[in-house]
Amino acid sequence: MTTLLLCNIGNSDLVADQDTQPPRPARVVGKTLWETYSEHTFAIPIIRPYLEYFQRKNIVIERCILFDTDQRDTVANNQLDRYKVKLRDKDTLWFGAIIERLLREHWSSVIHTVERRTITRINPSLYDDAIDEYGRQLSEIDDGTVTQCYLLTAGGIQACNTALLLKSISRFGERCESLYQPEGGEPYKLRVGQQVLATFRQATVIELLTKHDFAGALTIFPTKASEGLRELVQYARDREAFDFEQAQASLDKAENLASGEIREFVRTLRDSLNDLINREQIGALMLELVENATIAFNNGRYTDFLGRMFRFQEATLRYMVEHIYGIPTDIDKKKGDQNIQIFQTTINQNPSLLHMMQRTKIGKNPLNFDEPNRLTLGKMIEYVLDGGVRADSSPYLKQSDRGVYRSVLERVNKFGKLSDLRNQSIIAHGFQGISLPKIKAAYGDGDPMADMRTIIKQLQMTTKEQSLFERISIFVVEQLRRSA
Repeated sequence: MTTLLLCNIGNSDLVADQDTQPPRPARVVGKTLWETYSEHTFAIPIIRPYLEYFQRKNIVIERCILFDTDQRDTVANNQLDRYKVKLRDKDTLWFGAIIERLLREHWSSVIHTVERRTITRINPSLYDDAIDEYGRQLSEIDDGTVTQCYLLTAGGIQACNTALLLKSISRFGERCESLYQPEGGEPYKLRVGQQVLATFRQATVIELLTKHDFAGALTIFPTKASEGLRELVQYARDREAFDFEQAQASLDKAENLASGEIREFVRTLRDSLNDLINREQIGALMLELVENATIAFNNGRYTDFLGRMFRFQEATLRYMVEHIYGIPTDIDKKKGDQNIQIFQTTINQNPSLLHMMQRTKIGKNPLNFDEPNRLTLGKMIEYVLDGGVRADSSPYLKQSDRGVYRSVLERVNKFGKLSDLRNQSIIAHGFQGISLPKIKAAYGDGDPMADMRTIIKQLQMTTKEQSLFERISIFVVEQLRRSA
């Protein structure tokens, strides 16, 4: 358990011999002062009030890190500033050495250990370089024991102070507090840590929402966001999980909590679950499944994508059989027995179809067509595409429709190229990892995600230019940005 103090040393952090002005230039005069340390008295006018604050509050600093600067001796660093002082002569390495010794000698009751870290690799006035450097420094400093971190950023260079603030808050989160001393007043804690953390989190939430990672966004969703927004994201998450009942509950809650523009948007979603909640409209479920699979694919969840793709394969076969034969294929608990009976009757009452099914072998075994499984559905479609007719000799499909259904079936069958990958993965029978290169290698020409969308178009299913998930994502992001 460590209380850490981080302090940037600037050109105004040290005065000598009761002078009212800091020594100038810091490098040149600071070196002389360091070499004659015992001949002088020193003061730290900016840092001292904070040390007295810790003393009054009985706060013991186990570890203090001082950051000073020592730029390399280059042509650029020896350029003169507008006051005719070399940039390198402003470096505070000697100030840091003096202040380190001063703290050890006079403030040991408040600070147990003092360390110096000298910034040497960068121009300390450049914000981007400073942010990179302080990130590296803090990664070396953080030993995993820090329970509280205080920041003193009053006297240092502006770029270094900003870098120390951002990187410390990023590193230590809510354990980090920035202190400020008003002119003539007592130091107090700033809310900047909470504000920066909130900004980080909001930016992360927005990034997750743009990727439709609703589950991730919910874990850090802003607590002060407008009422109803979180429930709206929860609705999208529930819907992505195909938990339509819970999605309806989340939508109802969002409408009850929201007001104004948010409530109006929520109301536009009222009927969006009508075709899904009973899970009987296979076409609506297929459209939902494609959007769901797109999220998994775009977020690199390739194992999840394969599970959805093979579910889509079966759903497409069901859709085609339902439209060709005019029979239900849903065998859930509610109507399963009834639908299986209809399915069997349809086959048994067509002698030609029944004969084809009976002579079909899967390996050495006869095809089991007692219920609408994937193999049975595929054979029923092939029967029609090969010219099979109804029991009364009338065609199931128009000649013009056969080409469309044949093309759809070819794409559906192509998904089978990925069956070995799926079977070896954790969603089936193995533990093999799934990656995009593996999917591309197994699938060959084409793109399985694109083929799923092509099937939707070929079957003339109604699609919207913008998915519901996209609508929710864009709306919530806009609301969050406004509130910021």
